Amino acid sequence: MVKDKNDKKARSKSAWREWIEAIVIAVILALFIRTFLVQAYKIPSGSMEPTLLVGDQVLVCKFWYGLRVPFTDVVLFNRLPKRGDIIVFKPPHTDEDFIKRVVGLPGDVIEFRNRTQIWIKPPGGPKFERFKYLEGPHVDGDTLGNHKYTVPAGKLFVMGDNRDNSQDSRFWGVADIKHIRGKAFMIYWSWYGWSENTKLGWKNDTTYGVRWYRLNPFHGYVWIPGVRSHQGIDRRFPAPECDYLRRRAEKDCLKLKRAAAKRCGPNFDQSECRDARDRAQSACRHAQG
Repeated sequence: MVKDKNDKKARSKSAWREWIEAIVIAVILALFIRTFLVQAYKIPSGSMEPTLLVGDQVLVCKFWYGLRVPFTDVVLFNRLPKRGDIIVFKPPHTDEDFIKRVVGLPGDVIEFRNRTQIWIKPPGGPKFERFKYLEGPHVDGDTLGNHKYTVPAGKLFVMGDNRDNSQDSRFWGVADIKHIRGKAFMIYWSWYGWSENTKLGWKNDTTYGVRWYRLNPFHGYVWIPGVRSHQGIDRRFPAPECDYLRRRAEKDCLKLKRAAAKRCGPNFDQSECRDARDRAQSACRHAQG
């Protein structure tokens, strides 16, 4: 029996061709899904606390408000967001994507009262209605002042749920409806980690971990609060998050105390001893607070 070298080369080329075709199809499908269907985003700041925490990774529905023609501002079958929706969009002052909650729609008159309350009068509406999303004990007060805004046509007034620490429409103006990327609807992963707390002067490298409770549908954190039912904010952080932070801080307090004890023997440098003790004391004060 004689083997045909040409036949062997043909089978090798066919295998390579199948691999290349599979990769090309996978790339095209991924680009299609990312452009038209769903895109993943990571929350980098605390401006949406307590609804979204730093390290949450969310899915954003790209076609919720219409289909965008790639590389253009043209949107097909577009529809207007609702008050309370959490959207990803491009703000007017930067090319980075932001995530905020929709407060005012085109034509709405927004009035801040008593420095903590938001009241909205829809276009042609008879009276102002209270917007309760951004209220709760985490609001320090004297945050809003007493101002009144009228949302222009084609624009949205957006704010972060953690409005005491949020850069939003109060500072850089209204968002353009044409620049909406989509609606955030689901937390698919949540990763917590500290790198360095410069205010306290101590480094924490032990708090990396998965927030499993935010991935548990029985706790109600898989579906982003406010997507299915509109409800007010009751506390700054969910109870499991507070317990998690407290346990981690106590663990770091003990760890730095042990490290300070090792560095404060008679044969060690006293300046290193003082620094270690200061770091331990800062961590323990943080745990107590």
